[in-house]
Amino acid sequence: MILKYRVAKIICRFLPPILSQSVRNRIISIEEGAQLNLNFKKKSFTGSVFSGNTSDFHAFKFSVHGFFD
Repeated sequence: MILKYRVAKIICRFLPPILSQSVRNRIISIEEGAQLNLNFKKKSFTGSVFSGNTSDFHAFKFSVHGFFD
């Protein structure tokens, strides 16, 4: 699962937001992200740093994209 997570982060980095969320869902599910239970720090689009754990629904999406919905 960690490989799928890393692949999703790399691919989604280059896609527009609306498309990247659909691609992420095809690569790794929210449930798989929760099972990873990884702590992370991610720089947001606005420049601030967010830290969280992928077991949280909102934090998982943020860890991949740098934003949430």
